[in-house]
Amino acid sequence: MTYGQSFYRPMLEVIDYLRLNEFDVWMVSACEREVVRAVVERLGIPFDRVIGTDVPYIASETGEDAVDDYNMSANEAILLGFPLDDVECAKSGKSAAIAREIGRRPVLAFGNSSGDYSMLNYAEGNPYHTGMGFLVVCDDTEREYGSQEKAAEFYEAAKQQGWTTISMADDWETIYGDGVRKTELPGVYEEAFDDARMK
Repeated sequence: MTYGQSFYRPMLEVIDYLRLNEFDVWMVSACEREVVRAVVERLGIPFDRVIGTDVPYIASETGEDAVDDYNMSANEAILLGFPLDDVECAKSGKSAAIAREIGRRPVLAFGNSSGDYSMLNYAEGNPYHTGMGFLVVCDDTEREYGSQEKAAEFYEAAKQQGWTTISMADDWETIYGDGVRKTELPGVYEEAFDDARMK
């Protein structure tokens, strides 16, 4: 499995379905916005429909000056600065980022981590439409890197909050697509080797 094959095929189908039915589709992640833009480019999601943690942009010769104290020259480039100290697009920050950038609550939200809980609730609480939050649960240990323990936590959270759950094991015929199989996670071999060496 390559990175290019690692998109969940059923979620790609959801994106296509929503577009065909005239929904605006946004990608929202706690990852840096530039990383998410690079990933979703192959999905046809425009860069201006990506919300993520922002990394400051600075003029290449800014140095120690504050950006509002420095005027760049025509020969300078805009570069990525240092990452923010706090993740601004996770948990409740994700809902705040949606409100700031889109200005409307989502009608549907799909998430697959505890960092998405607030976003799912934000969609569920939509006062103008019947909003729905969907929690994709990685409970498939054969075709995906699932964890039954983590899945149980997700199912309990969904039960308490009223979200709709999607089971990778039970609801998805395929995860990645035809002929694509999960591969060892990076570092798994090295960790096993180190553990064996320590014994």
